[in-house]
Amino acid sequence: ILLLTNHFNHILNYSPESGLVRVEPGVTISQLNHAVGNDRWEFPLQMATNGVAGVGACLSSRSRGYHQ
Repeated sequence: ILLLTNHFNHILNYSPESGLVRVEPGVTISQLNHAVGNDRWEFPLQMATNGVAGVGACLSSRSRGYHQ
């Protein structure tokens, strides 16, 4: 079985007032920070996989940032 999830890369909801974002697991940290940066929000961790792995992969593999 081959399960392709690379098409799950959309930001579904974003509230600039509260900073709450609902994303699909394929959204990268770079995409997330780019989408919320104009409102002065940012994801608090810089991960080694910043522009490559999706948020879901980073969280499920317990990826740790080099700036925490």
